[in-house]
Amino acid sequence: MTLPNDSDLESWVLAVAAGDRRSFDRLYKALLPRVLAFSQRILMDEAAADDCVAETFIRIWRDAGKYSSERGCVLAWVYTICRTRALDLLRARRREGDLSEAVGRELEADEAGGDPQDMISAFDASSAVHPLLLRLSPQQRKLIGMAFFDGLTHSEIADATGLPLGTVKSHVHRAMTAMRQGLGDGLPVATAPH
Repeated sequence: MTLPNDSDLESWVLAVAAGDRRSFDRLYKALLPRVLAFSQRILMDEAAADDCVAETFIRIWRDAGKYSSERGCVLAWVYTICRTRALDLLRARRREGDLSEAVGRELEADEAGGDPQDMISAFDASSAVHPLLLRLSPQQRKLIGMAFFDGLTHSEIADATGLPLGTVKSHVHRAMTAMRQGLGDGLPVATAPH
């Protein structure tokens, strides 16, 4: 299914904020495949991804009134909601001792030739973030992906990659600065976990 344009998505979210179930159904059908793929990429667990998607759409229904086009497009807002929930699930796994498994998967992906382009594909080409990611170096994309998609802190990234902590921090900082400048001054970009 082709992604509807930003104005359609925005009008549906605004209608959802007013309690319009039909607009919610349209939004759900249009975004479900992307949100599910995004969630699966982060969680690497089908059942957890399904839970994450369900909770994402519940949050969309509840918080549609909080959406602001000034802070980004609908798709970026939805991905942020999904990412936040997925990271909550990953943190819960960590408390259960799965951190080493998650880091191991990341290292296996690196050894198997994991491509920083994978992070770019998580964003639709029409997303404002997509061209900004293309401007980053492969290493910066990888570090940003580990911070935002995998929810790792700078220290965890340093441990997983073998890079010095200061190097990780400076690469992430430079990448975020470049992305902020690309989006224009005054527009917020989330900060990486420390």
